[in-house]
Amino acid sequence: MLDSIRYAGSLMTAMSSTVENLVLRVAGRFQDAHLAYGHGTDNAMDEAAWLVFATLALSHDDKSAYARQVSEAECERILKL
Repeated sequence: MLDSIRYAGSLMTAMSSTVENLVLRVAGRFQDAHLAYGHGTDNAMDEAAWLVFATLALSHDDKSAYARQVSEAECERILKL
């Protein structure tokens, strides 16, 4: 699943990025890095969601947050982490 997402993410520009797209993009990077999980999450997708939501000060309870547009500056800040 993340392979097709990773390809789509590589074509995505920051201007058209949503929180959902950014979470998928970060999850693909985590999967490529073969990270080990164990401090609250157990997979790339959950870890990426936590990172993006924490950085943008979003609530996981707000389902509309996934459709929120991410600015170029926000996207760059997250991808540098």
